[in-house]
Amino acid sequence: MVIICIRMKNKEIFKTKSQVAKELGICVKTLNKYLRIEGVHINKGLIDPRKYMEIRTKLGIVTDLGKTQ
Repeated sequence: MVIICIRMKNKEIFKTKSQVAKELGICVKTLNKYLRIEGVHINKGLIDPRKYMEIRTKLGIVTDLGKTQ
């Protein structure tokens, strides 16, 4: 499997579900379970930065505002 990261002008990166799960320290199945519970739908393929921030917000992981995980 080939993973392609696309960099935008503001250096935000599109990510796969496995990359997001690894950052959160959980497996992909657990990530899918949490997303299903929170009602977040993700299409197949790469996750765009806006959807990534929605995932972090829904799961209560907001480090950008100085809060810890």
